[in-house]
Amino acid sequence: MSMPIEECSMDTANRGCAASSCTGRPITGWPTMLLGVVLVALAACAAVNAETKMVMLQPDELKWGDPILPGSSLPAFEKGAKVAVLQGMPGESGPVVVRLKFPANFTIAPHWHTTDEIITVLSGTLHAGMGDKVDREKSLAFPTGAFVAMPAKHHHFAWTQEETVVEIHSNNPFDIVYINPADDPRKR
Repeated sequence: MSMPIEECSMDTANRGCAASSCTGRPITGWPTMLLGVVLVALAACAAVNAETKMVMLQPDELKWGDPILPGSSLPAFEKGAKVAVLQGMPGESGPVVVRLKFPANFTIAPHWHTTDEIITVLSGTLHAGMGDKVDREKSLAFPTGAFVAMPAKHHHFAWTQEETVVEIHSNNPFDIVYINPADDPRKR
């Protein structure tokens, strides 16, 4: 991108462009690219700030409930899982941040999501693997503090041996699509 900006010499007394010294030649190259990058970055920041609301929560302020997603009045996970929505609202536009709490010996059947899923393990250990069937031998253990970036539409499963809490960052639509429809508790 090349924008015609007049090249000027600085008039140090007036702290600006000395009109008599302007050459009328367009400035191209890195100054123009830098200006373009800055403008794009500012526009992106404005778009993010337009949708982002300040949220400040203490742990005792979290409201845990059944993990019900838009389109159903039934929980999206087997009995025992709980969710706390920290930011955004599943089913609306924009980013979503949730915490999921799973009891010991809990299994999340193979599934995928429409958007990327960014997971941080806050407590316990989340065991997870890729594929269309739960295969505990081929899964990895993600202890407290572990991080997983799961690309959209990747088939995966998870399970626990102890109570485990994870935090998930995603964008809407925040969903879960089970590989085997019979594994979806919303369809039983």
